[in-house]
Amino acid sequence: MKFLIIPLSLIMMAYASRFVYKVIMCFFDVPKKKKIIVSVAGAITLFAICMFVGGVLLAVAAHMLIFFLMADVLLQVFKIPFFKKYDPTSFRYFKAVFSAGLFLFAIAMTVWGSFNASDIQIKKYSVSFEGKDYDATKVLFVSDIHAGDSNTERICRKLKDTCNTEKPQLVIIGGDIADSSTSLENLNLFADVFSQISKNIPVLFVCGNHDIMGGDGYGAETIIRTLTSHGVIVLTDEVFEFNGIDFVGRNEYYSPEDDSRRKSIQILAPNVKTKATVVIDHQPKELEKLGEIGVDMSLSGHTHNGQIFPIGYVCSLLGINEMQYGIKRFGSNTAIVSSGAGTWGMDVRTQGHSEFVIVEIK
Repeated sequence: MKFLIIPLSLIMMAYASRFVYKVIMCFFDVPKKKKIIVSVAGAITLFAICMFVGGVLLAVAAHMLIFFLMADVLLQVFKIPFFKKYDPTSFRYFKAVFSAGLFLFAIAMTVWGSFNASDIQIKKYSVSFEGKDYDATKVLFVSDIHAGDSNTERICRKLKDTCNTEKPQLVIIGGDIADSSTSLENLNLFADVFSQISKNIPVLFVCGNHDIMGGDGYGAETIIRTLTSHGVIVLTDEVFEFNGIDFVGRNEYYSPEDDSRRKSIQILAPNVKTKATVVIDHQPKELEKLGEIGVDMSLSGHTHNGQIFPIGYVCSLLGINEMQYGIKRFGSNTAIVSSGAGTWGMDVRTQGHSEFVIVEIK
């Protein structure tokens, strides 16, 4: 996490110091050099706290950066036709008040985002596979848990309650149960819940990119071994057949140049053209190709739907992910991408919502 916090903090310090300086210029009559020193010192203090504490404070800082960037553009556009031409002094005071308002808005949005992150919703989809012979199946799909001290008990409780109320026939964990901050204790708490569930229904798991990197002091092997010993079926380019449907669990995607770890779908499911096939892939990859070869549905996570506003919209605009969120048809493939049950880096979500996905295969 530190390797992201440090450069992000430096960028935010640069922008924040500009706005702090403008506020000081408006309200305090001190020499210009001292104003610069005070403004830079204030920004450094604020973001040094964010750098070492992280979490919610980092979320506030991230939103400040985003809002300040947007404000900088707006103020540069509107200052010429309005304030600067008629009353430069008023423009200076407006900029100071506007900057203070942005800071308060960043705090308010982060507070709301912390509540939004903890409110796990149930998203439901209904699909059918044309021309395939299979039994109706109800699936609970959960991705991107990122188990931590602040969310483990909450998500575990929600998982047990959802299984009791929705009564799925199959539970699929779509990767990133852990990240670098996940303790072995929290991983075991989830494993215990999976163990209880697996006594009645199958629980499948595929690794995500954070699982591959391991948790706090342990590696991917420990994650796989812990889950397997608690009755979870870990799929690494393997197939689990259930109710006449092939559930293909993919190895985690690395890069187009280094993708030798992943077998082709045709090798894993040679009867994909005639047999109902669901691909479970942590990252939404090759969605069109899956539709071309006859896959009926794909389940993915990874994107978090952006998590922090407006990252999701930016990712969609730039095409960073083949699909950002929701449900979409690619040929025969009905692709579903979840925003995930947890959060990464900070327990805050200001874009999208935390969710479990129920898929009714009819």
